[in-house]
Amino acid sequence: MKNYSRQREEIIKVIKDSYNHPTAEEVYMTVKAKDPAVSRSTVYRNLGLLVDNKIISKISMQVGPDRFDYIRSPHNHVICTK
Repeated sequence: MKNYSRQREEIIKVIKDSYNHPTAEEVYMTVKAKDPAVSRSTVYRNLGLLVDNKIISKISMQVGPDRFDYIRSPHNHVICTK
């Protein structure tokens, strides 16, 4: 990614520091608490860019919103089906 963005760096930090694989809304609320000027669309757009550039991973859930992960080493995500 060519352009540096302070808000994008904050989004990455929030996901890096999280151990619960936050949703986009959780990321937005955490970033917003630190930077009240950030908009929801900025956070959601940057999450898409970060996924597209393989900086973070998107975990699609069967039920509920997608979640995001920064861990780059191979690891499993288990979804209970029963």
